[in-house]
Amino acid sequence: MTVAFTTRCGQNHCAVEYSVDLISAKDIAVTVAFTTRCGQNHCAVEYSVDLISAKDIAVTVQLQGKMADTGGNLTMGIEKLKDSNYATWKFQIKHLMISKGYFSIVSGTEAEPDVSADTKLKEAFQTRSEQAFALLVLAVSTEMIYLISECNSANEAWIKLEKHFERDSLSNKIFLKKKYFRSEMKEGESLTNHLKSMKQLTDRLAAIKAPISEEDQVVTLLGSLPDSFSSLVTVLEAQADLTLDGVKQSLINEEQKRDGKLGMQGNTALSVRDERRCFKCKKVGHYKHECPQIKQERSETASAAVCSVCMMASDKNGPEEEEVAF
Repeated sequence: MTVAFTTRCGQNHCAVEYSVDLISAKDIAVTVAFTTRCGQNHCAVEYSVDLISAKDIAVTVQLQGKMADTGGNLTMGIEKLKDSNYATWKFQIKHLMISKGYFSIVSGTEAEPDVSADTKLKEAFQTRSEQAFALLVLAVSTEMIYLISECNSANEAWIKLEKHFERDSLSNKIFLKKKYFRSEMKEGESLTNHLKSMKQLTDRLAAIKAPISEEDQVVTLLGSLPDSFSSLVTVLEAQADLTLDGVKQSLINEEQKRDGKLGMQGNTALSVRDERRCFKCKKVGHYKHECPQIKQERSETASAAVCSVCMMASDKNGPEEEEVAF
């Protein structure tokens, strides 16, 4: 008798099909429990099969693992390596490799077993090395794959990528610094994307031993913002102690407030702004030059001036018209 079943692996991204052959099943009930791995070798899968009436315990369990193509992502959703995201990609793929026990091979800290080592030990290392290399290749985008297409191991590919993206030549430092200090956020552009772009540049500069100080990062960030943030920038610049994280949070809160997501909560910098008092109307939330009352008075004064001019013109033209009438 054969029992066939299909289930999914623990990460819920691989369909796994198994069949179990039961031999001499009679009279007693037993449960066979087993643990295996899915076909992509990245998920531990535990199952138990109830074998009803298995006499003499003459039972053979045959796992005929067949992986269905479900498009499972081996890189766990990590964005593939592109020309602009190396620092973020390296951080994520490094920890993915660590979680799978491959990074010692990728980094080269785990050496290949000696020729005289046990055959099983050498085969196990070779398998892990191949899996690590495959995972690394799948995490690189098509336009960047040429960098490692001639490599034969994960460690060789890792070093090749480091040399390409972390070259600390003077020309590369100048290029990245110019790109960073000339960063500019356009009106309507996503603040999140702008902050991400600037962070990637500072990470790349740090990787080639040309870090940007926090003070310079704050100054550059505030100077890169469009005119719509000018009021907030003025408030922030007036504060005694500015931190990069504090400035970023204030900017994010401002954008959320504009989108109607922050409501009445505001943020520290905006709270300071709301506490400003107008010396004209004595109300808070604006300065005297922004006062609606002054704007109204100016409008009324202008209207009165126009009316006065009209009346003067009428007085001047009136007699002439009467004279013409005669």
